[in-house]
Amino acid sequence: MNSNLQVWCSPHSTANSQRFVKISSRDQELTVYDVLDSVCEPKAASDGDLSFKEYTKHTKIPYMRCFDWSPVDPDLVSIGHSSGEALLLRLSNTTNAHIPLAVKQQRSCNSISFNCNGSMLATGLDKVRSDFCLNIWDINQRLGAGSDRPFRQLASSDAITSCRFTRDNPQILVAGVAYRWVRMYDLREPPSNPVISCNSKCVYSLSLDLDPNYFAGYSDEGIVTVWDRRFARSSPAGEPALLFNRLMDDFSRNSGQVSHLRYSNSREGAFAVLSTGGGLRVYETSKILNAESAAPLGIIGSDSGIAEGHKSRGGWRDSAASLLEAGRGAYGGGGGGTSTSGTRTPNPRFEGGETLVVSRINDIAHARSSKGDQKIACFDWMMEGRGGGAHSGALKVVAVKGDGSLEIIRCPGPAPSIAWGSRNEFAVTCENDLQIMSTLEPELEEEVYAQLRPRRKSISEFEDHDYKDHTFSGGESPDNKADTALSRRQRANSLIRPEDFLPDARQVLQNDICVVMRKRVEAGYLMDCNKNAALARKEENPYLEDMWVWLDGAHECAKDGGMMTETLNLSYLGVLATWRGGRDPTPETRVSTNRRIRREDWTAACAEINKRFGRNKWDSCNTAFPEQRRLCLAICGTNFNSEGLELEIQRLETNGEHSKAAGLALFHGKIDRCIRSLQHGGRALKLMSTAVAGYYAARDHSLPAHSTWKELASEMANELGDPYQRAIFAFIANSDWREVLDEIGVPIRERIGIALRWLDDDELTNYLESTTNAAIRGGELEGIILTGITEEAVKLLQEYINRTGDVQTAALVAAFSSPRFFKDDRVEYWIESYRQLLNSWRLFHARAKFDQQQQQQQQQQQQQQSQLQPPMPRNIPGIGRATAVKPTVCPHCKKSLPRCAVCLLTLGTTFYREDEKSADVERDYDRWFNFCLSCNHGMHAGHAKEWFSRHKVCPVPDCECSCKM
Repeated sequence: MNSNLQVWCSPHSTANSQRFVKISSRDQELTVYDVLDSVCEPKAASDGDLSFKEYTKHTKIPYMRCFDWSPVDPDLVSIGHSSGEALLLRLSNTTNAHIPLAVKQQRSCNSISFNCNGSMLATGLDKVRSDFCLNIWDINQRLGAGSDRPFRQLASSDAITSCRFTRDNPQILVAGVAYRWVRMYDLREPPSNPVISCNSKCVYSLSLDLDPNYFAGYSDEGIVTVWDRRFARSSPAGEPALLFNRLMDDFSRNSGQVSHLRYSNSREGAFAVLSTGGGLRVYETSKILNAESAAPLGIIGSDSGIAEGHKSRGGWRDSAASLLEAGRGAYGGGGGGTSTSGTRTPNPRFEGGETLVVSRINDIAHARSSKGDQKIACFDWMMEGRGGGAHSGALKVVAVKGDGSLEIIRCPGPAPSIAWGSRNEFAVTCENDLQIMSTLEPELEEEVYAQLRPRRKSISEFEDHDYKDHTFSGGESPDNKADTALSRRQRANSLIRPEDFLPDARQVLQNDICVVMRKRVEAGYLMDCNKNAALARKEENPYLEDMWVWLDGAHECAKDGGMMTETLNLSYLGVLATWRGGRDPTPETRVSTNRRIRREDWTAACAEINKRFGRNKWDSCNTAFPEQRRLCLAICGTNFNSEGLELEIQRLETNGEHSKAAGLALFHGKIDRCIRSLQHGGRALKLMSTAVAGYYAARDHSLPAHSTWKELASEMANELGDPYQRAIFAFIANSDWREVLDEIGVPIRERIGIALRWLDDDELTNYLESTTNAAIRGGELEGIILTGITEEAVKLLQEYINRTGDVQTAALVAAFSSPRFFKDDRVEYWIESYRQLLNSWRLFHARAKFDQQQQQQQQQQQQQQSQLQPPMPRNIPGIGRATAVKPTVCPHCKKSLPRCAVCLLTLGTTFYREDEKSADVERDYDRWFNFCLSCNHGMHAGHAKEWFSRHKVCPVPDCECSCKM
C-alpha cells in the first residue's frame, strides 16, 4: 500500500486493548494510538467516529511507503522508504533512533514483511538492472550490529510489487514478481526453484488468511484472486481457488479499480477490498469439505450470474448442487447476504478435498456516497470483541478518510435463521449461536400437554381400534390379505403429503421482488409516472397504480411553477402538510423570503394556487381555513364542481358501478342523486334506494318508528358486502360521517375527501394525523396522498421496503423531491442501492436513463426556484475569464480528460479529423464520449463505431475486454 495515508492495527491487540498506527507520508509522521475501551464494543448498530488517545508520535520520517509490525515484539516495527532503505524502529523510543537496512542502488521499497517468528524481514524493491529485488534480512544480526548485507537475495532484475511471509512457516514467503508472476519461495531451497510459480497479474497487496493455505491479491485491472497454495502447487496452470473478474464493475467509472486488499486478522476467510473511489466491500468465504463431485472454477462477475465453469471440468449444475447442500449444512439455510460463489476441483493430493465458496458479501462503504476528502483512503481490521454483548464477534475496520480523520465501521452480521417446531417451539441461529425458545408460558405449556396427552395413541393402538376386523398375523387368509393390502393402499392415498402444500417453484420465482423489479425496469419503469401507472395496471397492482396516478397529477401541477407563490413552494406536498401549514416550522427549502412564515402566508399561498387553477368556492361545512380545504381536496383528487360530479357519476353508472356512483353522490351531500343512482341498478339496489328515500323523507322527524328503522339500517350495514353500500347504510343509520370514515373498504382518498367536507377543524386535524400514522406504520402506498413526497413519506417508504423489498419504487418516488426539498441518508442509500442493482444486472442504459431523468428533475426544480430569486447583476468584470474552462479538462476537478483509445487525442478535442472541421460540433454524435463500463476505457463515439465494426476486443493493448458497443 503506497498511498499518502496508511493505517495498521497491531497484531498484538486484544478485544479490550487495541492499538494502531497512522502514517502520513506527506506530513512525515508516524502516530501510535490506543483505542478507548468504549468503542471496542459499539453500543449501536451504527458506525461513528473513533475514540482514541495518542500513545506516541514519530516525526520527520521521510518517504514512508510501506510498514509492518513484528509479530513477536509489540514495540518493534519496520518501515520501507522510497529510497529502498528499510528501517527497524522502536515505537517507545521517540528520538527516531533506528537501524537502517540499506540497498546498493536506490529504488522504491514497495513491500516489507516480518516472518512469523520475527527473526527475518523481507523487503520488495522496484526493478533495477543487475541487482536483486527481494532481500531477506536476519533481524537478530542487524539488532546485534552484525552484517550489513542481506541474509538472502532473490528475484534478480524483477520488480517486487508485494511480499508476505506465511503464517505457519518462517522459511516460506509469497511475492508478486515482475508484475505477472505470483511465486512462493522456500528459503531452504535454491532461489531458482520456487515452490509455486503462477502466471497472474494479481500481484498487488498480497494478503494472508488465518488459514495458512489461502492468500489473495489483485491486479491493476480490478481482478481479485484467492489462491490455495496446496492446489496451486499441483496445478500446472496455477488455477486460483476463487477468481473475481472486475470486482468493482458495479461502481462508477472513476471508482472501478481496486486500491487495497486485506484479510482479517481475527476472522478466518474474511477479506475486504477498497476501491479507488472509496467503496469498501467485505467478502466472507467458507469451505465445503469432502465434496462428492468435481466443482468447476467459478468466475464471479459473469453475465449470467451463475458460476461459470470450464467445460472440460464439468457443468455448473453439479457445482450449484454442491453449493446448495454445503450452504444448508453450514448455515442452516439462512444467509443474510448475497451468496455468489466461485469453486474449483478439490486437490486430489489431499484426503478429503475442500472447495472455497463466498458465503456473504457486504458493502459497508459506498464510493458514490463519499465525496472529496470524505472518501476512505485506507483501512485495517480491528480485533473482534468477545465480551458477549450485542456486537461481540462483529467484524470492524478502522478507516482513514482523505482528510486524515479516523472512523470505525462495523460490518453487519448475517441475518438470523428461524425454524419452527411441531410443539410451537422455534430455534434461532446466527453464525455459531443456537437458541431454542418456546412461545408458551411454562404453566400454559404443561396445561396444553396435559390436555393432549390422553388423545395420543401409539400406531399399534390406532390400527387395532380402526381395523379390528383385520388380522395381521402370518396365518391370515388370502382374502384377508387382499383386503388388508387394499386398505393400506387407500390409507396411503388418503395421506396428506408435504408437497401438496408447497407453492409452485416457478410462480414463486416469478413473484420474487428481484424478478419483478427487473421486469419493470426492462419495460421502462423509471420516472415517467404515466408509464409506471400503466405497468402497475398491467401487474394488477391497484395501490401502486393509484400512487403513480397521484404522483403524475402532482408532477403536472408542479410544472412551470404551478405550486409556487412569491413566498412558498408547495410542490409535492400532501394533505396533512398542507392542512397543518403554518402551525409547524416551514422548511427553508420551501421558503423564498427571509421573513418568518406565518399561517396567513399559507392561507394566501393556497388561495393564490386555487385561483390559478380556477377551483370552485367552498360550500360545505363551516371552517376557518376554507382555502386549505379547497387545496387539500384538489390534492386528493375529489374537488368536483357540480358539472364535474355529475359527469363522474354518469361515467360510473355507464360502467355498471352504481353502488360507487351512489356513494360518490352521498359523500358530496347529494342524497337525491344517490337515490337515483341506486334506482338505475339491479333489484337489490332498487330496494336500497327505497330505504335511503325513507331516510331522506323522515330525516327531520323524530318518530319512535324512526329509531327502529335506524337499528335495522345499522344491521344491514354490517351484512352487506359492498363497501359503498355499507357506507351508505352506516350514514343513514346515524347521520354521522365518522361512521363512514371507519369503513376501510372505501379508498383512502375518498375517505379524506369526506373528512375535508364534513368534519370540523379539530376533528379533521385529529383524523388526518391518525390516518397518516396508520398509513406510515403499515407502509401503505395510499398514504402518499397524506404525506406527499416529504420527510414523512420517507418513513412510509421505509416501512414499504421492509414489507415488500421494493427499493426500486421507493428510490423513484423519493427522487422527485430529494434533494431539492429535503435530504435524508435513507433516500441516498435507496438511490445508490438501486443504481448498484441496475449495474449488477448490467442494465447500464437503464441506469444511465435513471441518472439522466433524476438530474433533469433536479435542474427543473432549481430553475423554477431561481425564478423567485432577485435577479443577479449581468455584467460582473472578469467573470467570463474566471469561469473559462478548456474543453479538454473536467469542469469540476480541472483534471485532463482521458484520451481516446483509438486516436490517442484527449476526449473533448473539438476537431480530430481534417474532413470533419465543417461539421456541427453540437449535433455531431461522433464527437461524444463513449466509455466501456467493464474495462473503463474511453473513445470518441465515431471512432468506437468504426473500430467495433471490424473488431470485438478493446483497442487498448493488453486489454482483452470484449466491449463491442
